[in-house]
Amino acid sequence: MSRALENLVFAGLTTENLSQLPASLPSSPMGARAIDSAAKASPLKGIDPGVIQTAKASRDALVPAVVKAMRELRTRNNQPPA
Repeated sequence: MSRALENLVFAGLTTENLSQLPASLPSSPMGARAIDSAAKASPLKGIDPGVIQTAKASRDALVPAVVKAMRELRTRNNQPPA
């Protein structure tokens, strides 16, 4: 069960996918719908709602932080934005 949740939190976090996000990231939850949907099905069905909220919050914190770091590294290395 924890592996399934982990996969949802980190799903799609590739350099290519993250570099395609808009310059101004959305303020709405990023990936929350996928996590909510998965929580209604096996193997996550019946998992504590607090765990689901933690997973969504983790993804919402992770995505902007990684995108910011990627952009700062590109700027520091004089690379054009992707």
